Amino acid sequence: MSRFLWLRTPDMPGWGNRPKDESVSAQIRALPEGRRWPIETLAHPERRSQPGAGGDPLAPITLWADPYRERVYAHLVPQAADKGSPVTYHVTGAAGEHLATITYEPALRGGRLRPRWTVRQTGAPEAVGLKGRMVWWWLWWLLAPVHIPLAIALSFTLEEDIALPFPRRIRWRAGGTGKAVLDWRRVGRKNESVEHDSRFSPWLHVAADWWDPRVAAALLALLS
Repeated sequence: MSRFLWLRTPDMPGWGNRPKDESVSAQIRALPEGRRWPIETLAHPERRSQPGAGGDPLAPITLWADPYRERVYAHLVPQAADKGSPVTYHVTGAAGEHLATITYEPALRGGRLRPRWTVRQTGAPEAVGLKGRMVWWWLWWLLAPVHIPLAIALSFTLEEDIALPFPRRIRWRAGGTGKAVLDWRRVGRKNESVEHDSRFSPWLHVAADWWDPRVAAALLALLS
């Protein structure tokens, strides 16, 4: 059954009081497509950065099955890579079994203008996703002389980083077919749930029933 996954954090509306203990507060939530209930908590992701490293994008991520770190749901472990080179992430289960490999290739490599994400799940077809559509990338570059200086000016004025509006949607296709098996995008009205009511919060649509939920949850944690 296809379903939608999203990351829920304490800063989202309707969360209530923040936990006072040392539990992992973030949650990866799941909802069957076309329904508003039941909503399931799949895992609690935690990025294991080194002290002083801040939000290191290459830090391993542990997905806990419970918020008190008693049971592991899955691990996401990156391999070291040179700056600008492809980065590979290994997804393993609680017992260390290999579940999948996720490879990120930056833009402008191999004749491609867009970043590429490849997911190789054990026993499943390879899924390849390109970030954004070419038409939006061309539009982004045409408007770059306007929105890049504006973002820099707002960052200085507001004293916080302002994200540039890069094309973000990623559709993964497998087996040479045109149908998407994964879809990372901003939410639309038709996909809203009881707790996930923002049009600008991203979803991961798991559109094929052969995906291991641990692999899908790990990919969501990585993209988030």
